[in-house]
Amino acid sequence: MVAPTRTREGSRTTTLVLMMMCLAAGSCRKHTFEGIGEPTPGEGFGESTEAAAGAGGAGGTSTIPDADVPDASGGVGGQLDAGPDVSGGGSGGYPEGGPHPLLWFRFENTSGPVVDEYGAHPGEATGDVVRGAEGRMGSAFHFGPNKSVVNVPSSTEFDFVQGATIELWFRAGVSSLSSPLIGRGTGSNDDNAYLYGSTCGSVSATFTQVDPLMQAYAVTNCNVWEYDAWTHVAATDDGTTLTVYINASPVESVPGGVFIPLVEDIWIGNRGVVNEQFYGEIDEVKWWTESRTHEEVCYDAGGVWDGEGCTLAP
Repeated sequence: MVAPTRTREGSRTTTLVLMMMCLAAGSCRKHTFEGIGEPTPGEGFGESTEAAAGAGGAGGTSTIPDADVPDASGGVGGQLDAGPDVSGGGSGGYPEGGPHPLLWFRFENTSGPVVDEYGAHPGEATGDVVRGAEGRMGSAFHFGPNKSVVNVPSSTEFDFVQGATIELWFRAGVSSLSSPLIGRGTGSNDDNAYLYGSTCGSVSATFTQVDPLMQAYAVTNCNVWEYDAWTHVAATDDGTTLTVYINASPVESVPGGVFIPLVEDIWIGNRGVVNEQFYGEIDEVKWWTESRTHEEVCYDAGGVWDGEGCTLAP
């Protein structure tokens, strides 16, 4: 239930009435209280319900002449009309101090290193990468046909130990090849972790160790995504089950748990030195070293969770 909106105009009216009352009584004195203040807005579609509605302003401090002001201990602050209930970390962010992706590339910056939202691991865009393309949430990077890639230098922090989640939004142009969306390693006879899209409209997720050979490999049916349409894909592995989600709905599950140290960089939109190119736009890339639940994947995609399933904004 949305609380009544407290407007700044209403606050001024209340202040004037109180001043008039105390002046009439001839007993005005200085009284300081916290209240009204500006609402803290949510950051648009992708916020949780509470945050998108506005956190209720911290309140400004006002000093007015006052006599017996009933309960002038401060107001709740304004509440921003957030529209529909869209709970999600897609563009709104994650609570301070709570879980958040190890890597989060929102692809909003138009020059310089590719910004990791949490600052520790910036990437580099090379080839035909075009910044500032229309994104699913804000801006995206467009990956063209000439060795376009965002490269993130390797770190042991990227290793999956107890769980894994890789997720992103993509909008594919016509391609004659299976398209690597994101991965670590080359995916060619080496230890690797990858998400692929295929020309038939399927998605595959693979976690592979070469020697001794161990692999968790999940591939969806064809036609789970369409060309020139935004699709959210996520792969989660809790150590037992590898699950692929399309638009925040689970579509394929297989035995999982292949967590091994990897030495390779992360490659977005290409397959490392192999140059197997994705063509189209990619947005909101997240790399977690934990397994996200169905509800959490919904949140990450910017969706609304109803207790059983997820609804994404158009």
